[in-house]
Amino acid sequence: MHHERPIPRRDGGPGAGKTSLIAEFSRRGVHRVPGSGQAITREKMARGGDALPWADCMGFAERMMDYDLRDYSAA
Repeated sequence: MHHERPIPRRDGGPGAGKTSLIAEFSRRGVHRVPGSGQAITREKMARGGDALPWADCMGFAERMMDYDLRDYSAA
């Protein structure tokens, strides 16, 4: 897949400002894709399930891969 512009990715430890930066980009109308880890954790905490990093590390990793591949294909 060829992109006209590079796709930036922001990583960093807790408290580094990733969420604040992404929120500001969204406020300015920049398209964003939410992080798979946070989305999966919120979903599993709300609906139940054990595919959480502290309960089922491999299941969580597999769901993150599925989520990220789906987002990449949709981008």
